[in-house]
Amino acid sequence: MEVIERRQAFKVVAGVGLAAAGIAADAQENTAIDRALKELHVRLHQLPGKRNYTSIPAILTDRSQWDSEALDLLFHYRGGVKQVWDATDLASPWLPVIRNCINTHQFALKTRGYLPVCGTRGSAQLALYDEAAWAKYGLAALVHNKPAHNIFQADAIGLPVPRDPNSGLGHSIYGDAGASITALRERGAIFLACHNATYELARHLHATSAIPSGQTVDETTADLTNHIPTWVIVTPGVAAVLPILQQVGYHLS
Repeated sequence: MEVIERRQAFKVVAGVGLAAAGIAADAQENTAIDRALKELHVRLHQLPGKRNYTSIPAILTDRSQWDSEALDLLFHYRGGVKQVWDATDLASPWLPVIRNCINTHQFALKTRGYLPVCGTRGSAQLALYDEAAWAKYGLAALVHNKPAHNIFQADAIGLPVPRDPNSGLGHSIYGDAGASITALRERGAIFLACHNATYELARHLHATSAIPSGQTVDETTADLTNHIPTWVIVTPGVAAVLPILQQVGYHLS
């Protein structure tokens, strides 16, 4: 009887030990995931913060023509869950969808190391150009409701961050006010821009005479690229980059 009780005791102790080891391993893994995500954002922030192109051709052939170092960091990120969107239509609810996913991962699923990435192209890329480009090239005329400025980069400073995410949804960073590029960036979202979309926009502006006299399409493409904020990662082509991201573990939405 004593032998049986001792064996049972050993089983209990062993079980507790294994459970504790499992908890410790999970905690260690979570710490590593959190560290990897923080390191990614730090390294992206440390990259050169200025573009000064004078001419960019239709087809890129050299890594210096896009944000190759930043894109490489995304390719090599090995943290937690990685999700990427293919945003092509400015009028679609792409920003609220990204906000909702971030909310779900943060509050419901409590996903560690979640990285949301938006591959932006087509008309959606109009949202990525800065105010100076909107004014210089009259980009508001290309948007359905013709806003006076780039409303998609609305200032997120001062947005309420309530303890209860369901409190004041109309005005908090978790609700309607949080569906802007700026607010999503504050919550860790990374935005990609498409060179091909920029070149096509330059061609359209030339066709409608909405460019300074004597400026070539390649020069307009360079100028538009310079007016994409440096926190956006310019790619040689979002449609081409998406399958590579999928290959290294990003889930396409």
